[in-house]
Amino acid sequence: MTEVIDVDLLVEAGEAELFESYKMYLNNNHIKDWKVLKIFQHTIQKFYSDDFTQAVGSFKNSFKKFLNDYNSPDKRQKLAVENMRNNVGAVLASKPAQVAFEKGKRSELEKLYGAHVKNSVYQDKITFIDSTNIENNAGPSTSKSQPVPSNNKRAISKPNTRSKKKTKRIEVRDIKHLPFDQKIHTLVNNFCSNNILNLASPGLIPERFKVEINKIKKRLQIVLPLAVNEQERQLLIRLSNTKSLEDIEALAKSIPLVPQTGNFIFLSIALTKLVALWQSEVLLNHDHKEAWLQMQLYGDLLDSAFLFDKNYSIKRSECHASTIKYLKKMKKIDGTEKDCRVDLILFNHGYGDMFTCEDKCESAMPGAVQNDIEKGNKLREKRLLYLKSIIPYKSNINHIEVLSAQFHGLTLTIYGSKMTESGDIIHYQKANASIPTSPFNHLPQAAHYLLTVLSLQRNIAINLKKLEIIFETCLKDTVEYLTAPIGVTSSNLFFREDSPGSECSWCESNTSDELELEEQERRIMECIDQQIKNLDNNDEGFLTANDWESFIAE
Repeated sequence: MTEVIDVDLLVEAGEAELFESYKMYLNNNHIKDWKVLKIFQHTIQKFYSDDFTQAVGSFKNSFKKFLNDYNSPDKRQKLAVENMRNNVGAVLASKPAQVAFEKGKRSELEKLYGAHVKNSVYQDKITFIDSTNIENNAGPSTSKSQPVPSNNKRAISKPNTRSKKKTKRIEVRDIKHLPFDQKIHTLVNNFCSNNILNLASPGLIPERFKVEINKIKKRLQIVLPLAVNEQERQLLIRLSNTKSLEDIEALAKSIPLVPQTGNFIFLSIALTKLVALWQSEVLLNHDHKEAWLQMQLYGDLLDSAFLFDKNYSIKRSECHASTIKYLKKMKKIDGTEKDCRVDLILFNHGYGDMFTCEDKCESAMPGAVQNDIEKGNKLREKRLLYLKSIIPYKSNINHIEVLSAQFHGLTLTIYGSKMTESGDIIHYQKANASIPTSPFNHLPQAAHYLLTVLSLQRNIAINLKKLEIIFETCLKDTVEYLTAPIGVTSSNLFFREDSPGSECSWCESNTSDELELEEQERRIMECIDQQIKNLDNNDEGFLTANDWESFIAE
């Protein structure tokens, strides 16, 4: 008989059963993990639901009652419970809650259908074996068994042999204790191609490596760190709690524009534009084309975040990436390679394209959106190749992150890439946020979008600071120790290789120079590493958190 797979449904769960689940979560998890979003994820994993609105309603009502009844003598626990009680509505109305629900729903369906398929296959196999045994044991045979003819290929039980030797299966223990760069290289060699590890591509790495992949993500700091100053934070919290367009208009008018401080001008432009769009209900029309979105939406809700930063020039609409041009001049890529057109480029006159974004309307075909994502991947790869060729030391590339984004309708997805010293490249998705089509019951989602853009702007600024640290440290060392700039003493630009007979004399005459260069490298690398380690947004009065709930509950 086929095993029946039991499923607990959220809509059928009793209050006592849900309370017990919440209590068990709090008892088994550290207080820092007492977050509404995490408990919501835990609940939908335990109790299945295929309707987001219904799931949020059931969870919200029962969880609020549970929090009202929860008592603890510990002050920290009381504060954590109070924060969850105050923010449960805002968290559940945000984009991360929708993403968590869809992810949990897919996971549960895969588990259910996977178990069903496994049971079916197992039962079929048992049935086949039983029927075979019955046929073989139907009665005694009076004839002797005949020898198998040598030319009867179908009767020979000789195993099939492959022309190629099977690759050894890699296990977690094979990479667990490897250095970081070597761990990445091993994964690339076994599961990827072209020295690319794409963590944004689902199903690439076997599930047994989940723990190691999570460690890699943590080491790479994949999640976009949310960063705002206290005034911006208070403004976004007020936006989350507003109830009408009039309240949003009043909030936009309360933003000081003179003197220019922080990103208040961007927030003023963005909120004013959102009020106009929501009031006219034009975002409810899903047929807007790319040009309309760029002119009426993306310019005010993304570009203007960088408009008043003197470090960048904004290039819009069908501009060409400078990275390709630079690599051609340096003969790092084929000179016949076509220039790459991009919808948005954030250009710095010292270091080139700091950020790119591609746009697609909501009605665009999935293939067109995927082509844009692949274009972004290729551009980030070439950007890393370019930076690696101009930085003083190869190991400096570990500090560099290259960012790009994809706007698809009202959804902004941010991608990042890093390169190891050995040349392997890791792609990943860094953040995701959406502009709501209307303000009603979606203002936390709007606040989350603005927070994501502000954090993106600061993340790009940090990447620029890292590049400045790397190059300025080398020049400071030149001035302080009266040494030649990096790249001059070690350059082979004016020389060709010596003949084998004179190679030893060259080595002897340059021994002292090599020792000086090694000491110079040690000094510079130590200084760069320390400065980048000290590079922290908090030095400028920024508050940081790695998730939306931590931000609004701080």
